[in-house]
Amino acid sequence: MGINVYKPEEISSLTLEMIEYNINITRVYTGIGSLDTSMRAMRGGELIVFIGRPSNFKSGLMQFIARNEATNLMNHDITDHAVFYVTWEQSVEDMALLELAAMSGQDSQDLAEGKIESRDALNLAAASRAGLPLWAIGHSLKRRSRRPRLTMSNVVNALYFCADEWGIQPQLIVLDYLQRIMPEGGSDLRMINSINVDKAKDLALEMGCPVLLGCQAKREVDSRRNQIPQLGDGAESSAIEHTADRILGLHMPYRSMMAGESLLENYNIDILCRPDLVLAQLVKHKTGQAGGLYPLIVEPGINGVRSWS
Repeated sequence: MGINVYKPEEISSLTLEMIEYNINITRVYTGIGSLDTSMRAMRGGELIVFIGRPSNFKSGLMQFIARNEATNLMNHDITDHAVFYVTWEQSVEDMALLELAAMSGQDSQDLAEGKIESRDALNLAAASRAGLPLWAIGHSLKRRSRRPRLTMSNVVNALYFCADEWGIQPQLIVLDYLQRIMPEGGSDLRMINSINVDKAKDLALEMGCPVLLGCQAKREVDSRRNQIPQLGDGAESSAIEHTADRILGLHMPYRSMMAGESLLENYNIDILCRPDLVLAQLVKHKTGQAGGLYPLIVEPGINGVRSWS
């Protein structure tokens, strides 16, 4: 009939099989103590959405997590898995610039302008980056002048090509970001984004690894006293609140407040606004408790992140 009906004994059997499967399922951590304590590991098959207004460190945090997990793979000498970062915005050179800055301890903006504090440190960082299992799917400034608009089918095909050609399986996939993904169906933006959210979740299940998806929050968030995006705040995408396993809202208070202002009234947290502060809130956690607010200190110049202390 084409209808999936499960008898009680089948439900119990399938659930036990799932528990056994979860013993060895892929687990990924953010590398940020406060977030990992609350979120626990991100597991294979999960879709985790990072939602925020422009320039509120969505890409920065996802790149930090990607680099952290790739470093873990390298440190444990795991050579048949890699982190795949799919970018519709930044070129692979722009991404690597942040990574070389972090590894060499030099500011990325200085490096972009050709101001090299230590060439030896930069060359050493480039050699280290060459050995880091962090792959990119996107476009290059050096090799082409036109930025391609990848579809989710393009991404899936590229991942299978890497598996068939080089034997590399994804440990973590990052999609940066939803509103830039080329449509494959739908007649309006909301429908297009809804389809691509479903495809991102399907990708997590098909590849058996966590998928991080960046999403731009809608403009209405800017008019609120508390500007941390919540459920349903994805621009042109209500599907996120239903499909995502976890949603992390991100906001930099300095975008709307002065340095030194108290965050107590707007965000119910007794700390002062500063330019390098990001507030992260777990607004959805399908298998755990949501609602925690986590202040993070970031270093955009080297793409560094640490918990507030």
